[in-house]
Amino acid sequence: MAPTTPAELLHQMATTLESHITDFIGESESRQLEIQQVFDATVSELSERLAALESELEEKEASLQEIAADRSSLAGLGLPTKLKNCKTELRTRAEPRGKR
Repeated sequence: MAPTTPAELLHQMATTLESHITDFIGESESRQLEIQQVFDATVSELSERLAALESELEEKEASLQEIAADRSSLAGLGLPTKLKNCKTELRTRAEPRGKR
């Protein structure tokens, strides 16, 4: 039914405008909820990946420290020098007797 007075026209326009605004707000809230869910899922996944990387790095660091300690203790025993001396001795023994 068409409005017959300016007040009815104004009321109809206000009602229509209110309906459009309510729909717009509902759609906006729905999109915002979807965006928040994607954000939360992404943060969760990245947190899990970061935790896994931190754990892996800690394991590798511990392994490297162990290797460094082992290497340091081997160097303390003079093994690199002993190895060099053994190689020299083997080369000397392997040379033909005429070259000595």
